[in-house]
Amino acid sequence: MINVSEYGDTAYVRQLWDLFLHDQLARTPTPLATACASVADLGHRFFPNDAALPLPHVALRLEQIAANEWGGNNVVDDSDSPETMVPRALLQACRGNHEVVLRCYAQLLSDRQLGALQGPRMRTRVLRSLLAACRAAVEAGPDQRRVVGVVAEVAQQFASDARRLPGDAAQDIAVGLEAVVGLGGAGGFGAGGGQWQVL
Repeated sequence: MINVSEYGDTAYVRQLWDLFLHDQLARTPTPLATACASVADLGHRFFPNDAALPLPHVALRLEQIAANEWGGNNVVDDSDSPETMVPRALLQACRGNHEVVLRCYAQLLSDRQLGALQGPRMRTRVLRSLLAACRAAVEAGPDQRRVVGVVAEVAQQFASDARRLPGDAAQDIAVGLEAVVGLGGAGGFGAGGGQWQVL
């Protein structure tokens, strides 16, 4: 897997990532935590090589693992909130680059040909991860203020997306994304708003 950067075939690289993640899942009773840790470690080595680290594809697989929709009959780990584990792993893989993670989620959610995200259940969970990523970016501190514009952009774009989904969870996410825009412009979430707090 470490030599994946030598390959230029995008489909083949994605297949290699799938095989790598399948192998990780088969080795552990805590599949989500293990997959996230593996992506954070290996992705950190490849970033910012898009050919070696197809981030939207890897992000989708982690989200599907968290939702028990890929990789077999997994048990979601209860050691941490799945809504924060995936975006945090992606952020670690991208060496703390919040903008790349936000753009990754925006690309996933904007791809209407991606059948895996057209169902309300998966779309809701990915939107929840986006909300966590937005909040983390705003909470990152003064050195990340340039990212606030990106946060506002994606939060506005996908708040309406969440509004169109059924269920209270989706409506809560919409409220959270709408709030992120104003809170980001005001300079953060203030006391009591932890970096990875989600609804």
